Formats: sequence, structure tokens, C-alpha cells
Amino acid sequence: MSNTSLEEIISKNNLIRDELSSLITDETTNTPKRDSSLPKISLKNPDVILTPNEVNLRHGTGVIIRNIFSDSENILSIRFHDYYDGHQDFGDINFCFCIDELSRSETFTRLSELFQGIQPRRILCVVFSPQEALAAIALKEIFNVPLCTYIMDDNNLYTSDQNTITHDLMEELLQKSSFRLAISPELRVAYEQRYGLKFWLLPPTISPDLITEEIPEIATEVTREKKGILVGNIWSQQCLEHLREAIKGSNIRIDWYFNNYYDPAWLTIDKEELAQEGIFVYPPLAESDLRQTLRKYKFAVIPSGKLDTTDNIQNIARLSLPTRIPFILTTSNTPLLVLGSKSTAAARFVTRFEVGMVCDYHAEAVEQAVNFLDSLETQKIMRQNAVSVANNFSSQGIGRWLWDSLENGKPSDNKFEDLMPLLSTDFAYYIEVNPPKSIWRDFIPVYQSLTRLKQKGLKPDFIVDVGASTGIWSDTVNYVFPDSRYILIDPLFSKYDPSAIDHYIKSHDNFEMIEAMVSNKTGQGTIKVSDDLYNSSAYEVNNAKVVEIVTSEIITLDQLLEEKSLRGKGILKLDVQFAEHLAIEGGYKLLGIVDVCIIELSLWKTSEETQSL
Repeated sequence: MSNTSLEEIISKNNLIRDELSSLITDETTNTPKRDSSLPKISLKNPDVILTPNEVNLRHGTGVIIRNIFSDSENILSIRFHDYYDGHQDFGDINFCFCIDELSRSETFTRLSELFQGIQPRRILCVVFSPQEALAAIALKEIFNVPLCTYIMDDNNLYTSDQNTITHDLMEELLQKSSFRLAISPELRVAYEQRYGLKFWLLPPTISPDLITEEIPEIATEVTREKKGILVGNIWSQQCLEHLREAIKGSNIRIDWYFNNYYDPAWLTIDKEELAQEGIFVYPPLAESDLRQTLRKYKFAVIPSGKLDTTDNIQNIARLSLPTRIPFILTTSNTPLLVLGSKSTAAARFVTRFEVGMVCDYHAEAVEQAVNFLDSLETQKIMRQNAVSVANNFSSQGIGRWLWDSLENGKPSDNKFEDLMPLLSTDFAYYIEVNPPKSIWRDFIPVYQSLTRLKQKGLKPDFIVDVGASTGIWSDTVNYVFPDSRYILIDPLFSKYDPSAIDHYIKSHDNFEMIEAMVSNKTGQGTIKVSDDLYNSSAYEVNNAKVVEIVTSEIITLDQLLEEKSLRGKGILKLDVQFAEHLAIEGGYKLLGIVDVCIIELSLWKTSEETQSL
């Protein structure tokens, strides 16, 4: 090829490049043009919250999100469908961003344009449809910021329509999420078993201003009329028909305060006909008024699923915890009557906390359950049970809890895990907790094993680390037990890199260093220092090069017990290169208050004096 022809090609390429650039840039600023139809985002480093539809008080998801972030600022709320005429009063900026007809690459491009010049701080995806799942993945890929996925309702495991989230898409979303939340223990177990990833609990929470510990007078009154209350939505026509059959054949009246009274789009309702059957439909009440109204009733009805072949909302009934349940429990302590299968999330919640009854959709069964709930003794017990757990469902500080937990990759506390642990009859795979990113990979098993012990109730007052080297083991354990007292012992502290000692040991106020050997008697001893330090030992170590011999003070563990006034219960870790048996011999008293002993032993003996497995 001649130089002339090459120059012509380069010249033509430059012309084409300029023409293409002119199509996508603003000539005055030389920056990419922004589609004028896109919503404008004026927030700096916003917290992005992705939801399926409007965040409002007409459905449970909206109530939950509003309660969690009631005192939060700088929120960009993006929804992907409008089911409530676009009504939303949540978020500093909110809008509907429809991507239903877009491909994956088009979605990425559109979101890149939308966020032009905007750097999100973090993302919460409340996922129910493929649209918010794909958008969350795109934003994570584009900006690489922390992503939390919160599943309130299943649209993956027990659904199969055209708007179901595929397993591949859900798995990609969950893999890219640093923190994963489930609304109920049932949903958590189901998703952990399907995807092998750790989920944490976040049930619906309630404004602390609405929570009460007062039991109303009606609980001690005898009333002839068996009248209950139903609040919120019924999510399928089939479920409504089951309720009608159960009530019209009984002597029970239900007052239904229906969130979508004025526009029951998915239900066919004849209010007069329902009233003739004993179900009286009323418009929704403000939360403060609903709280007072609830206190006038002796029971609240929760229509749930049958979980049989006729049930068309198994995904909701089986796994979702209705927002109305914690609301009723916390604001009025009214006993709950769950209709449907005992295996639904609603039924299992009521049974777990003993705050109501579960029965099937038969008039006779409903009457028997209501008669039981109507008794004074039952009212007293169940209402007191509700009061005893009510404050656990407060939304106070939950927004901060969620963001802090996302940053750490695990809950900042275990209040919800402790509140609703697995039941003895539950089957679940054990999923390891993701360790903090700062933990070196060799110490991940240390972190995970001690985390398991912590979950079983281990709470050491002190931790003795013998053979501490740079302190990296104790630094790892401190992530699990940050409130314990740490005593680190090593005869070669002064030999290790000072920056490592500063980072792993001296940065912790609860760490104390002792430069000494540990054996079965006190005095002086020598240690053979290896070239890598880590193979140093009081004995010969065949595969390490000895560079010097150091004299060190020798202490015993029992001496340490007295001099450091160790009290309570503790953990002992021994890694002293073939002298573990001597350290144990000098620590019988200390071992009496040690709950866990972690010892590193060799598979072979280096000499007759040493011990091994």
C-alpha cells in the first residue's frame, strides 16, 4: 500500500469520525447531547431507590418504603410502572421510567443517558418485575456502587407468566448485590435454597409514633356481636370469593377498610351484595385513625392462600408477610385470624408469636376460631404477646440500619434474625456469611467459623492469641467479637514489620501486646528465628533457615490469668510451632474458663520432643 493511499484512508476516516461526532454532540459544549424527554436529576450523589410502581399508602410496598426512609434525604426514587395514576409523594425526585420494550443494551444506554453527570451513592432495588432487576444490574455495572436487593413479593420461584423474572436474571441481580433482604423467614429460606446466597430479614416496620403498649378496654368486655375488621387489599378475585363463602355462612360481620375502595381495578366488587353476606366495605382510613378504629375490634381477618391447585397467588401467600399484620399487631394488639393454609407466611407469623388463630375458609371453622378469640382469657394472652414484641417492628433508624448494613455486607445488628429465627421444624441450607472485603483470603475460614459460634451464643469476655505474629488473626476475629478484650503474645513482635503491627494491633484500643514465649514454666528461653519469621520455633524446624537465636522471657498461661485478672469466659488460640503441649501444660487454670480453644498442630513430628496430630 502506498503512502498516498494510506494518507487518503486516514483523511477519510477523520472526516467520517467528525460527521459521527456531530450527530451525538452539542457543538457549543462538545459534550454528548442529552435526550430532552428524559427526566432531569438535580441531586448530587443521590441514594437511588428502584421500585416496581408508585410509593404511596395504597399498597404494602409503598407503606414499607415510606416508613423505612421517613427521615432520609437526597433520595432519587425511580419506578417502572404507574398503577395508581402516578400518585407518589416519596423521594426528593421521583418519576416513572418505562423500559418495558427496551433490550438489555438499550436499557444500559438509556440509563447512562439518564444519569449523565450524576454519580449515585448507592442503590436499593425493591424487585418484583424484570424491569427493576435489569435497571439495578445496569446501574451497578455502570457506576460500581453498593447494591442492595430487597424482595418483598416473589415473582420468580412460584410464578410463570410473561412478566416473571427469569432465574438467570434473578441470579445475576443477586450475585451483583452486596446485601440481600427478604421480607419473611419463608421467603429468605426459599431464595437461599434456590440461589445459594445469603439473605437477611427485614420485615415490614411501623412508625414508632403509632406503636402502643396499651391494651384497650374492649379486650375485657363481653360483646354479643361477633364483628371483625379487615384492612388493606385483597389481591385476587379468587381470594375474595373464598372469604365471601366463609363469612356468608356464619354469624360473623366483617368491616373492610379497603385501600383501593375508589378504584378496585383487579377486583369485581358489588358492595351491596357483599353487605348482604356480612362484609361491609368502607374507604381507607389515615393510619392514625385506623389505629383507633382497630382498637374497637376483638379480631382482625387476614385472608391468605389455600396453597392448593386452585390458588393463583401462591407466590404472595406462601412467602410474603402482609404489611397489615405488623401494623395491626403494633398499633392495636388486636388478635389476628388468618384464613387459609397453616403454611403461609402470614399463618406462620401468627403462630410463631401466638397472636392469633389460623383456620380454613369454612364457615364452621371460622365461627369456632372467632369464639375462641372472643374469650377474655384469649384476648388477654394474645394482646400481651403482641405488646411484648411490638417495639421490635419500629421503623425508627431502619433507613440508617439498611445503608450501614449494605456498607458492611451484613446486618449492623441481628435484631430481626433473633426475632424470627428458623423454627425447629424448618429445613434450610447453611449459607456462610460474606466476610468483610478487608479480610485476607487465608483468614476467611477463621471469620466464618467464629461467626457460626457467635450465632450459637458465644460471647467471649477475653481472647488470648498466643503466637500472634503481626496480629492478623486477632484483627480478623475482632470483626466478629469487637467488644472482647484481646491479649496478643509473641516473642518476636519487635522483629515484624512495624507498619503491620500498627495496622493489625495498635489500631485497636482493646488489644494488648506481650512480647514473650509461652510454655509450662516461667523463666528465660531461646527461640530459633527463621528467615521468614513465621517458622521460628524453640525447636529445630527442618524446612526453614535459622538466621539468629533470640533469648526471650517465658510466661505461662496461668501466670497470665492472674497478672491480667482475666475473668468471665474466653477463647484461646495457640500457634507456637510445636510447643503447644507445653503451653497447655502451663495453663490448666486458664483452660477452666475457656469456652473455645483453637490450636494449630503439625501433621508430623520434627523431633522426639515435639507433639503432632
